[in-house]
Amino acid sequence: MKTTTELIDAMNRAEEGEHMTVRVEGDTCDGEVRETHYAPPESREKGVVGLALRIEGGDRDGERLEVRSTAESNTQKFSRPVARFSERDEAGHEVLDLSSSDG
Repeated sequence: MKTTTELIDAMNRAEEGEHMTVRVEGDTCDGEVRETHYAPPESREKGVVGLALRIEGGDRDGERLEVRSTAESNTQKFSRPVARFSERDEAGHEVLDLSSSDG
């Protein structure tokens, strides 16, 4: 299991079009990065780092997987990323590993 810092670093390096592997509790998904997002924590605003994948293969083929971490402005420390598999799935799944599929 990767540390929170390693996961955040992988999210920051991700680029649109890149293939990523995300491992969450009981599931591993491969997909193409469709979006990336970063906003630093400001004086009154939460910071956010995130990405969205289009899952390729398996039971969830074609679904959107969003991975997101937030940071409060007073601590500026990002939380361990959480994954959501679709707009229908309200449950957040803790991200255990996130890496480029090529490496």
